[in-house]
Amino acid sequence: MERQSFLYSILGIRHKIYDAIFLLLTLVNRVIPHKKNKILIFDPKFDKFDNTGALYDYLIEKNYYEKYLIVNVCKNYKKLRESPLKNVVQCGELMGVLHYLTSTYVYYRSITIRIKPAKGQQVIQMWHGSPCKGVELSMIRPNWTNPYYTGAFSASRNFNKVFAQVFSLPEEKLLLCGQPRTDVLFKVWPKYDFGTYKKLILWTPTFRKYKMTRWGMGAQVKNEEKFLPIIPLNRFEEVNAHLKDIGVKVIIKLHPMQSLEKYNLVERDHFILMSDKDFKSRGMDLYKFMTQCDAMITDYSSIYWDFLVLDRPIGFTEDDAEDYGKGRGYIMDDPEKYKPGMKLISMDDFYKFVDDLAAGIDDYKQQRKEMNDYGNPVTDGQSCKRALECVGITI
Repeated sequence: MERQSFLYSILGIRHKIYDAIFLLLTLVNRVIPHKKNKILIFDPKFDKFDNTGALYDYLIEKNYYEKYLIVNVCKNYKKLRESPLKNVVQCGELMGVLHYLTSTYVYYRSITIRIKPAKGQQVIQMWHGSPCKGVELSMIRPNWTNPYYTGAFSASRNFNKVFAQVFSLPEEKLLLCGQPRTDVLFKVWPKYDFGTYKKLILWTPTFRKYKMTRWGMGAQVKNEEKFLPIIPLNRFEEVNAHLKDIGVKVIIKLHPMQSLEKYNLVERDHFILMSDKDFKSRGMDLYKFMTQCDAMITDYSSIYWDFLVLDRPIGFTEDDAEDYGKGRGYIMDDPEKYKPGMKLISMDDFYKFVDDLAAGIDDYKQQRKEMNDYGNPVTDGQSCKRALECVGITI
């Protein structure tokens, strides 16, 4: 307890120092000129991906750099510098903060620079998905208006009440845009090679090794030997054999924070585990891969809202729903009613789901349509374009 109190004290001091620094930068931001043609995309902890990556790719694909100066802040900025483009700057977090001071347009995916926007700046929180699982407790601050955003994206007006709470913004500042990352789902892409199969399933388990604290997320797991929902390690071979018999392959794309180092896993041909590192080493894009898949298995991840636009079966693993609710929790009051698919609580449920898929049985088509209409009212593959036009960026 004494150690925890000491750590909280240190964190408190650090926050006060940061507050003083960013207060000074806010004052500077009020008086420094902002370039009318400068766009900052800020996502320093991740490689170019998700909504920020999709928006950046769209800017490059459509030649926005001929009219605008584009600054891209991401984890792999040094690698991106190898292919320099006119009016495109790749940099890390510190330089990104400095670029904020002269940018008229700023886009976040999560991490926020705590500088208040100056008059005329457009600072948008895109976030990374529609609501289901909980957010850090430090983000929920009742009776407080977030001074760091001029707006935030929402995929549906049905989510506005939730996002207004999460982002501490009035609902009128929420912009109906959709998820820029979903634009790729409306196009045809070359298929990744996974050999022969009749049906392909993408399984995207949520990372579970944390609990919510007053300071954010801390690592904790109830059962460290629990590697994957529903299916224990000692039955992976059995599952692989069954999938092979029915011609179904399952690709388990693990969360970027999930490590395989402590597990001695045998490579299988129909029940295939891929770490985030493995996925990237094959040059795979998650959303392009989704267009290739006949079904999805997930749990509390927002990815299922995106997959709904493809109108394909979804199974929801819920064997630890109660524990998850006590840990990270849910932002939706009743998450169950928003899940249009089979609930997978046991291995028998898993087998029924894959057998139904192989047989062409689909009992949830109408429910998927209703939830897609609810959560994705705008499905035209133009979310990147809207993300720019809603703040006045055009070519």
